[in-house]
Amino acid sequence: MKNKKRIEEELNKFNYNNSSLKLTLGVLIVAYLCAFLIVIATFTELAVSTSYKLPVEAILHPLRFLAQDNHSAWLFVLGYQYIPQVPVILFIAALLGSRFGVLSVLLYIVAGLSYFPVFALGGGWRYIFEYNFGYILAFVPAVIIAGNILSGSFSFKNVLKAAFFGVLIIHFIGILYTTVVVIFKHDSFELFMDMIAIQSGIKVLFDFVCSVFAIIIARPVKKVLWLAMG
Repeated sequence: MKNKKRIEEELNKFNYNNSSLKLTLGVLIVAYLCAFLIVIATFTELAVSTSYKLPVEAILHPLRFLAQDNHSAWLFVLGYQYIPQVPVILFIAALLGSRFGVLSVLLYIVAGLSYFPVFALGGGWRYIFEYNFGYILAFVPAVIIAGNILSGSFSFKNVLKAAFFGVLIIHFIGILYTTVVVIFKHDSFELFMDMIAIQSGIKVLFDFVCSVFAIIIARPVKKVLWLAMG
């Protein structure tokens, strides 16, 4: 009965404010598991397909299409493989806050630079010359910014702000870093545009929408883990 009462008291103390987290063994374990979660997200591809019914005439004969009323249609499917790294980063920021969220991200980065193959293209210190390494480095300021925004209150406005600025800083630093690497390697402008299209492009929209949901999910998850972290 005493244990049950103590658990109830601890749960009653629960609040979303990440500044209430203290350095405990439970927090360190959760931070380590979150670093492993980043690895899982790195190698997870979510298939996104969007279908459109387009008239054949609109493609082959646009003028004839405009002059007709009835058209046969064909199905156009847009396929996209989405990697949910960014939403996971902002989920960690919402769950652990800026201080311990950065710890998870640094564990991931250090492991990758120490030749553990946790990055998308492997690992090792030479990975700093890869085009996408800037996006990985940007996880650190993104966690800090999002964590600080959410440290005050878990309002929907703050959720949107955390998702917006978190995604913005990751892609801004990522594009900037890619630019520097392209210049350093004397690569073509076409290659630069291809890399930006792959790493950012439509992915920015997916990152923002998924990050909003990831941050919202972090609240009930934190409550479940509160006894370990509080």
